[in-house]
Amino acid sequence: MAQSAQPKTLFICYSHTDRQYREEFSKFLETANLQGLKIFSDAAIAPGDEWLKTILSQLEQAKAALILVSQDFLISPFIQQVELRELLASYIRDGLRLFLVPVRATNYEGTYLKDFQWARSPDKPLSLLPPEQREQAMVDICIKIARELEEKNQDPDVAAETIACLHRVPKLDLPSVYEIEEPVGEGEYARCFKAKDRLLGNTVIIKVLHAPLSQDSPGYDKYVRSAGKLTHRHILPLLFSQAHKLPHFIVTPAVGEDTLEMRLSAGRVRIGDAIRWTITLAETLAYAHSKGCVHGRLHPCEVRFDRDDELILAGFRTQEGLQMEPRTAAERSMRLREFIAASPEQREHATIDPKTDQYQLGLLAYEMISGAPPVLADDVTWSKVLDAGIAQRLLYPRPLKDFVFDAGEGVSDVVMRMLEIDPNGRWNSLEEVIDTLRALRAAAPEVEQAKASYRRCAQDDQFYETLYKKLFEVVPEAAAMFSGRSMEQQYQVLRDALWLLLSFNRSDERAEPTILTGIARTHARFDPRLFDGFRDAVLAAVQQHDPAGTKAVEAWGEALVPGIDYLKSRAAKAVHLPPLVSPANGVMVS
Repeated sequence: MAQSAQPKTLFICYSHTDRQYREEFSKFLETANLQGLKIFSDAAIAPGDEWLKTILSQLEQAKAALILVSQDFLISPFIQQVELRELLASYIRDGLRLFLVPVRATNYEGTYLKDFQWARSPDKPLSLLPPEQREQAMVDICIKIARELEEKNQDPDVAAETIACLHRVPKLDLPSVYEIEEPVGEGEYARCFKAKDRLLGNTVIIKVLHAPLSQDSPGYDKYVRSAGKLTHRHILPLLFSQAHKLPHFIVTPAVGEDTLEMRLSAGRVRIGDAIRWTITLAETLAYAHSKGCVHGRLHPCEVRFDRDDELILAGFRTQEGLQMEPRTAAERSMRLREFIAASPEQREHATIDPKTDQYQLGLLAYEMISGAPPVLADDVTWSKVLDAGIAQRLLYPRPLKDFVFDAGEGVSDVVMRMLEIDPNGRWNSLEEVIDTLRALRAAAPEVEQAKASYRRCAQDDQFYETLYKKLFEVVPEAAAMFSGRSMEQQYQVLRDALWLLLSFNRSDERAEPTILTGIARTHARFDPRLFDGFRDAVLAAVQQHDPAGTKAVEAWGEALVPGIDYLKSRAAKAVHLPPLVSPANGVMVS
């Protein structure tokens, strides 16, 4: 049976920043006499479809193209180097009709677009028209498209001009090692694509800058200069950047789509996780501050989790770069959600500094602990922001200790001080926040419960036998590490190590070097993730041998976090240091 021919299409080519014009044109095109053409834009691509394959297939089927031109259209590498090249080639090969419409002011002089035949003068963009005249202009353009599609003859001079234009369209100029797969989002400065690193086989994200990337541009500072200064486990690294020629882009690892916003939308997180994540974010921000960088947009959607369930931040800016950003009220205007999540000094003076980051971290901690921010953006409009009740909640959030009883007075006081209106009333530095939260966590009931469980289990050799059995199941390569001493000796070493882990966060036991420092050094050659395997084995043994069961496991899970995190961080730093004790004798506290 012969395969039915695919329907021909009118392909709408546009920048995503001009989506509103594409939507308006689509309404008028629906009733136009388009000679049976199906209207297509990338808005028609269903979730799960192969994005690039669909685009290329529709470009092959296109009989006409409505091209919505703006400055963002001109500087979009994907449009210029893929969609437009294919449309021009189809014009020459198959007689495809092109209809160029200026939707916003465009610096087209000196570009290849200057020689095109336009459906509306490029000097009369639709954005300059009031709504009623803009709608009439769109109707006129749709009528023009319908009439010209009825004409069969093409002007040979137009074809020659189009061939010349095709040669002037820039070619896709990514390093050959990268292969674009699909778009994944668009932000203030960049459009992001998922891509494959052909050399390493990894998935990466390519961020193509909307505007030319110069050393005095906010985009350059946010994506390149700051990233070059920051090397941290919880900060997204920069793999590659191209700023000397178009397209301007950077390449970063793909860390997944799981965000703190998603986790919060699923409900309030556990208090232990909330405190642990607050400490991790405070450590990350404190490191960035020490390098002269700040964040300024610490919203739940900006905090990601990688495949190891570790927090990842991106989008830092240098203090110097902040001085280059636009400062007028119009240029620094905020959307409502940004306004609600901003610090008081951000709202009033557009100030971004370390105290701003502290305030926004306080808002994050508040939302994680209570399950909601002081003010929900969905509950207010700009007209309601000055309402007395809304303003009170925005400026003076209700203390956590008044309604989240498992947070405790100490944790509440830490967070509420971070949310002081006056920056001088906040903590002097995030290091103070970190130290205070660690001390509070060390004194938490979970630590005492875990120590009580330890006393019930520690004298029973069956507990250690189960622990090692579980460990070898989770981390099979660990079995080879225990040939240097008898298991009885190993049990004693492990007994001591577990107590050190449970006691680690006491302030008088955290000064380096500690016994845990030595253990970390002896295990530096192992993947830090093996420490997580050890933790899982401990919890499995506790579940099996402690009569308290799940309650004891939960207490151990909370109490082990500081010590395990410390071991992982020290092991990563100690890779190049000589071991204090030969790993052949090794205690597997990893």
